[in-house]
Amino acid sequence: MCANVLVFIDCYERVSFFTRIAKAGEKYGHVFSFLTDSISSHKELMRQGFNSYLLKRPGVPSERSEEYKTSLDVLNGNQSEKYAKFYGHSIRESISGINRSFKYIFVWNGSSTAGLSLKYYAKLNDIKVGYFEISNLPNKLFVDPEGVNAKSWLYAHVDVLDGLPDVSQEQFDEWKEQWRLSKKELLPQTKLLGTNKYNYYFDRIFSLVSFLPFSNEFSLRWPKSRKKINLNGDKVDIDKGYVFLPLQVSGDSQLKINSNVGNLQAIDLAYKVAAEYCYPLFIKIHPAEFDECRIKEIYSYISGRDIFIVNMDTNFLIEKSRCVCVINSTVGLEAIILEKKVVVLGRAIYQEFDQRRLKSFIANWLVNIDYFSTDEVSIHEYAEIIKRIEVV
Repeated sequence: MCANVLVFIDCYERVSFFTRIAKAGEKYGHVFSFLTDSISSHKELMRQGFNSYLLKRPGVPSERSEEYKTSLDVLNGNQSEKYAKFYGHSIRESISGINRSFKYIFVWNGSSTAGLSLKYYAKLNDIKVGYFEISNLPNKLFVDPEGVNAKSWLYAHVDVLDGLPDVSQEQFDEWKEQWRLSKKELLPQTKLLGTNKYNYYFDRIFSLVSFLPFSNEFSLRWPKSRKKINLNGDKVDIDKGYVFLPLQVSGDSQLKINSNVGNLQAIDLAYKVAAEYCYPLFIKIHPAEFDECRIKEIYSYISGRDIFIVNMDTNFLIEKSRCVCVINSTVGLEAIILEKKVVVLGRAIYQEFDQRRLKSFIANWLVNIDYFSTDEVSIHEYAEIIKRIEVV
């Protein structure tokens, strides 16, 4: 049962989650090492007694930079392809410098340059990778051996859910009631917004003075403002019927990697769906959208059409809608939970879900771990993580 596990920490926020996983893994018999470009994370991991390694400055990279064109860091302009090549080479050299043979690598999401580099290294060295992502459902975690969202193994093998044990309607209704109660609370992501910015600044400055690799390539550009933009919703009659389209954050991996359509194309497609139903289209701009230019673009794009911007509670908008169109956001999964008609415009795991698959996904596939909690992770749930990674 003994196995070496390497965990890549991409930011300070991830330390609490992955150390909880590691402590459960140690009871399971696994030995953990951590790799990070964050000096604040490195110091905290060392304080807790874990083996932690900072990324080192690499030699001359040999791989071609085309490998990183699909990196979210490159797509979002946080890294040039040249820098992504440098950063990825640093990760691979740093792992090679650790005097240990790894059976597993744990990484968050996997869409970044770090994720692509770790995947490349793991493939060359016959190491299994576990990709982690929040499920946006209470106390549930998504784990997969190939990636998250449309990059996941589950996306390509969704019929595996058909072979899992049946979930009774009574059991599902009980979970559904807890889910409804959780939706009335503030999103846990909101509570974390901005809490680790000082660690980020400290990490950024340390990497510069130490000439060490860091996830965001240094530039003299003025950082983009992430100030919340208050939007005024249109006056609408919520009871006359409508098709609902929640938009996504313009820089989100779901939009840039897991979809062939962007927000504007989604508006066009959803508008056609709404026309078929003879209903207006209600759209909601994502509350985490901080790009004012993108918002102005949306307002201009819908001008003169039977399309309205709404600013009401998303759950309320789902429940009152006649149909929900989504690119691939969690709203689509929530709409299926509420047994609404859902049209997926991008690529999403749930696009082929019926009610049986939905129940099985929630009760049997997702791991019962709350990313935002500080509670101990049980050995049983750690074993479930390994089971997901070993499914291939």
